[in-house]
Amino acid sequence: MTRSDNLQAHRQQLRQQRAALSEAEQVRAARSVRRLALRVPALSRAERIAVYLPMGGELDPGPCTELFWQREQAVFLPCLEGDTLGFRRFTPDTELQRNRFDIPEPVDTAERLDGRDLDAVLAPLVGFDRSGNRLGMGGGFYDRTFAFLTPRKRLQRPKLFGLAYAFQEIDKLEPADWDVPVDGILTPNEYIRT
Repeated sequence: MTRSDNLQAHRQQLRQQRAALSEAEQVRAARSVRRLALRVPALSRAERIAVYLPMGGELDPGPCTELFWQREQAVFLPCLEGDTLGFRRFTPDTELQRNRFDIPEPVDTAERLDGRDLDAVLAPLVGFDRSGNRLGMGGGFYDRTFAFLTPRKRLQRPKLFGLAYAFQEIDKLEPADWDVPVDGILTPNEYIRT
């Protein structure tokens, strides 16, 4: 089995497990992650934070987003810009439009930032390992957008955090040269600092 076949098998299995979660399980998990996020200094100090709108059973950052709004931190959503992402301001009143993948994103009149302008990013993922390797959907948008972070330097920002259910952990992922690791993973059970 090739590396690509192996990754596709992981993606398929983990996406099926994620999609099988009940709404109540998803809500409990999102609330648990919010409680853990309260204890992550990089998220507490961040002035500009990117989140995402969940699709296909992804762990919902909604409770974290509400926390950031309460703290008066600026929240941004990813928007497709060719083969990378830009980030537009997201408030409870933001008008959304669907992109070519049918994912809602703020209309283009919203304030826009590049990835370099963010302090922290909550990123969706399909799988992860404890070294900070992230298995995404396979499109490479986050990796291309944050390629400037490789190799990682300790004080570099933004800090990237993956949100995942505990069952999405994989023993070991072999990263490709272009893969950008995350600084930590928030699951409903724990914060994993990588």
